[in-house]
Amino acid sequence: MDAEFEYDNEDDPKRMTDIRVKVTLPAGVAAERLNALPKVADACIVHQSLLEPPQTEISLVQPDSA
Repeated sequence: MDAEFEYDNEDDPKRMTDIRVKVTLPAGVAAERLNALPKVADACIVHQSLLEPPQTEISLVQPDSA
């Protein structure tokens, strides 16, 4: 699998605007399985999270000093 992306150079902070993923199939994948593969990719948890971004919380925690 290879992924490429582009940045929006107008935004600050920078963000990705286009993501392209190329999945190279192993040799010998049965033709009847090829129709199912886009459905599997569409159901990918990362893909779905990019389509509908989750709520994100960032916490800064300092360790206790001994």
